[in-house]
Amino acid sequence: MYMPPAAASLRWGRAISRCLASVQGNRQEMATNPCVTRLEINVIGDMMKVQSKLSVINFIRTQVSLLLEI
Repeated sequence: MYMPPAAASLRWGRAISRCLASVQGNRQEMATNPCVTRLEINVIGDMMKVQSKLSVINFIRTQVSLLLEI
């Protein structure tokens, strides 16, 4: 699993929170959201390709935990 560097964790947290409603892995649906950048679409899309939704939820929990430790 790709783990972003600590400096990028805040950006990942923002990306994940923005894309959470579209976490079905539908890139076109995410692309219509004006808040979501191309990088964020690729990050979430790639994450959905390689992991089940349960794994994504666990990944999000891990990221939130890391953010709270900063």
